[in-house]
Amino acid sequence: MSFNPSSGSDDSQPETDIAALTSTIHIGTIANLARNSYSRIVKETVPCVVNSKYIVGTDHVVWPIYFEDGAQWIIRIPQRDWSPLLEKNLQANIDVMNFIGAHTTIPLPRIYGYSTNVDNPLGRPYVFMQLMSGKLLWERWFDPEWFTERRRKTVFRSLAEYLCQLNRFKLPALGTIQIDPISQMLSVGPILPTPESVDEEHASGTANKGPYFSVTKYFHDELTPKIKNEEDEVLKADLISLRMFIRILVDPALDGPPFVLQRPDLHLQNILVDVEGNITGLIDWDGVCLSSPRQNGYAGYPSWITRDWDPLQYTY
Repeated sequence: MSFNPSSGSDDSQPETDIAALTSTIHIGTIANLARNSYSRIVKETVPCVVNSKYIVGTDHVVWPIYFEDGAQWIIRIPQRDWSPLLEKNLQANIDVMNFIGAHTTIPLPRIYGYSTNVDNPLGRPYVFMQLMSGKLLWERWFDPEWFTERRRKTVFRSLAEYLCQLNRFKLPALGTIQIDPISQMLSVGPILPTPESVDEEHASGTANKGPYFSVTKYFHDELTPKIKNEEDEVLKADLISLRMFIRILVDPALDGPPFVLQRPDLHLQNILVDVEGNITGLIDWDGVCLSSPRQNGYAGYPSWITRDWDPLQYTY
């Protein structure tokens, strides 16, 4: 399976912060919540075991859950302090993931239950998801015994076939995707903050940017407050220069609608494959609730096949 447990934290996260979070999470409470969620699906109570070892990602801590009948889940719990805007962001991501799961054959994790707020027995937001099968591409790609030209092409073909399915969804603006629960029609609202930007950009508690109907206008509005707040004069000059060049950096033919869905984070550690290289799971869809310009959406190249763009990050 895809889960690689660890009792430690990601290097990017302070160990004390992770320890403080995990000390508040009771494994028995996770098990009770998981059993209750699963019983609503299978109409009976099935015992489960929660692995006490966890893995730490950029924004979440994850525990695996194993049910007696063979079902396997994970629970994802955000690391940072919560807010009403992040609650809306999480709900929007869940809605878009469910929409993609219902309208494509892309192997993204099925969502079994969630709480977008802290008003639950855990005291933190959480999402129960399917534990996807397969092996991380990171583990296979650099294995000389596994890596062949045929398998390499199978990975690319399989990935392209799945991501091309997102081509059917067109959006009128840049912003947060909204889905009508009855008609399943897509619309776009103001941009909700990411966990990294919620404090500095949305202190008022409102999502006050967008929607945008021009990529140029979006970049201009993104750069202007950064220029205003930048104290380093050299960096400020660089940002001003970048803002001046926006109009020639953005292809006029792609400046306006239609806009498209984003792809998941295609890091090698977020792609699962079988022994022949067929994609069995794409597991990091954070941020998919935001629509994207066509030149930066679902058709964007994964960084690990563009070594010439970033030779220092991938040295194979």
